[in-house]
Amino acid sequence: MSVTRSTARPRLEGERVRDVLKVALQLLGEVGYDKLTLDEVATRARTSKATLYRRWSSKADLVADAMSGEHGHEPYPDTGNLHDDLHAFVAQRKSVTDADVRLMCGVSTAMSTDPELGRALRQRFVEPKRAALRRILEAGRARGEVGDDVDLDLLTRLIPAMMTFWSVVEGTPPPADLGPRLIDEVLLPAVRPKESPAGR
Repeated sequence: MSVTRSTARPRLEGERVRDVLKVALQLLGEVGYDKLTLDEVATRARTSKATLYRRWSSKADLVADAMSGEHGHEPYPDTGNLHDDLHAFVAQRKSVTDADVRLMCGVSTAMSTDPELGRALRQRFVEPKRAALRRILEAGRARGEVGDDVDLDLLTRLIPAMMTFWSVVEGTPPPADLGPRLIDEVLLPAVRPKESPAGR
């Protein structure tokens, strides 16, 4: 038996999805992950809990989408040289605010105790950024700017780890120049191909 239009639950699409994700982030910053409920998200977003569950299977699923913003899509620059690509990549990241720090601290704690949230955030929030950074480094390697012996998996963790460490451990937004300084003072020297003995 088919469901009539009058009794079918509405689906969230387009701008309404973005509205719900914005509400979820706001509540996440206000009450933290543990106290966040889909009932409260539905109330503030002026929709129903049943409608939310038609799009997100759980609270962790909703929060992962809200944190990822672009649902895992991470454009990467292609300027033709590694230095400019890396700086353009970092420049795409928005400035971190005190509210962002509080949110990251709360979510980091929740990830350690909620395996579902940890998996969802790694898949949709962390890994897309690492994958985009790795593609930049691989392009640099193809141009001869990155040594063949450089561990790309290790280096793709470097900048995100330092930014997160600063927010969670220091409890303050990272300095505006932290990303560029990490590139110039740490990452680029680390990836530079080693000179052969004959080239010295």
